[in-house]
Amino acid sequence: MAISKKESTNLEKLKVIEILNDFDRQQIINISNENLLDFSKIKNKDYIEEISKNGFLIAPHILEDLKKDGDILLGIKEGDQVIAYIWASPTDGINKEYTWSNPQIKEKIFGKKNYYLNQIGVSKSHQHQGLGGKLINSLPLWFTDKTRKYIVASIAYGPIKNQASIGFNQKHGFEQVAISPIVKFHQFENYQSLLFAKKIN
Repeated sequence: MAISKKESTNLEKLKVIEILNDFDRQQIINISNENLLDFSKIKNKDYIEEISKNGFLIAPHILEDLKKDGDILLGIKEGDQVIAYIWASPTDGINKEYTWSNPQIKEKIFGKKNYYLNQIGVSKSHQHQGLGGKLINSLPLWFTDKTRKYIVASIAYGPIKNQASIGFNQKHGFEQVAISPIVKFHQFENYQSLLFAKKIN
C-alpha cells in the first residue's frame, strides 16, 4: 500500500516509547493476534504464500508474558493507539542444539549472555511503512547491560518459511548464523528455525 508524502511525514514524527501499562500491553496482544498463523488454513497454498510474504507469528501471548523483569517492551503510538511494538529480553545464552554456520559465531553466542528478540509486530493497517525498522534501530538505545554484545532472533524456516521476517532481519543487519534441528513446536510436528544475530554497536 503506497502512502502519501503527508502520511510519510506524520510517520516520521512518531516516537518510540517504552510500554508501561496494561492498556498498552493489551493493544500489543491484539496486534500479535492479528498476525497469528491460522493453523486451520496451512494446507491452503495461497494462504501460505500470503502469510510467508507478509510475516506471521506462531504462538499467542497473555499479559503476564509481557511483564517479565528485565524485558524491554517498546512501541510506537498514534494518539492513544499502539500501532507497532518490539519485545526483547536479556538471555543467559543460546544453549539449544543448532548447526552453526561458523565456529567463530558460535563461540560468541552459544551459552553467552546477549539479548533475544522475542517478537516484533505492526498492526495490519500500518504495515510496510517503516515502523518495524524504526523500532529495531531504536532497540539498542534501551539496552542497559553493555556486556551483552549481540541481539539474536529465531525465525520460522520450516515447514513454513517466514520470508518476510527473514528478509526484514537481513535488511536490518542480522546475519543468519545457525539452523535448528526439526522439532515439535506448538501445532507443528516438524518445525525448524533459523537463528540470526546482530552485533550491538
